[in-house]
Amino acid sequence: MNRRIIFSFSIKVIKNYLDIGQAYKNFEKAKQQYGLAYICQKMLGKQMSKYEQVSNWSRRPLRKAQIHYAALDAFLVVQIYLKMKESLKEKDLSRYIQSTAIDKKKSNNKEICFDPPKK
Repeated sequence: MNRRIIFSFSIKVIKNYLDIGQAYKNFEKAKQQYGLAYICQKMLGKQMSKYEQVSNWSRRPLRKAQIHYAALDAFLVVQIYLKMKESLKEKDLSRYIQSTAIDKKKSNNKEICFDPPKK
């Protein structure tokens, strides 16, 4: 017997989030945008393994290594943000955040999003 399961879900529109690649580009006044592994190496001095990035994320349940990778990915974004914020104590950080905020209603971007900490 062929059974189909139909999932119903709602999507929360996130109006503002920090694109760490764009924030780093602005922070370093770089000509191009870099990925998280590069930024992690430059800002935190740590090498990030991207092995799990190319694993099968549609297979459920996720493996422990995939869950660890996803959690580490999100954790590192916050750590990099805090490092940038610390480096910019004397400057106006809001211009870096504002330049990377995207209205999700107008974007098909499917990046992991989070609300940056308030000052």
